Amino acid sequence: MRGYVEKLWGVWDTELPRTRFVPGRYQLVNFDGEDIGCMDVRDEDDHLQLNILYLLPQAQNRGIGTFLVRELLARADVAKKPARLKVFRPNPARYFYERLGFAVVEAAPERFYMERSCPTI
Repeated sequence: MRGYVEKLWGVWDTELPRTRFVPGRYQLVNFDGEDIGCMDVRDEDDHLQLNILYLLPQAQNRGIGTFLVRELLARADVAKKPARLKVFRPNPARYFYERLGFAVVEAAPERFYMERSCPTI
């Protein structure tokens, strides 16, 4: 995320990621016995919130992120809740999420807020 933060604000605070890390909150993503990323999904009262989906560069563009997001969307459908996330404006992941059914519902100067409505609502 460093590159996107630097594009938006011009600087990267090396301490910021450490202050935002909450032990036990993130789920490691493991593929073929190797940790390749992490995820943070919160089950809120009225929606599922994807806070973080990070995959190492060598794990990207292999269908792993698509699989993980589709699993999240299946959970949201069972719970009859929309799924929400936010993405930095310079991050091309916005298009990845749009391909999976998310749409921009709000825009701020630094990020897009996206939602995939539950088909059963």
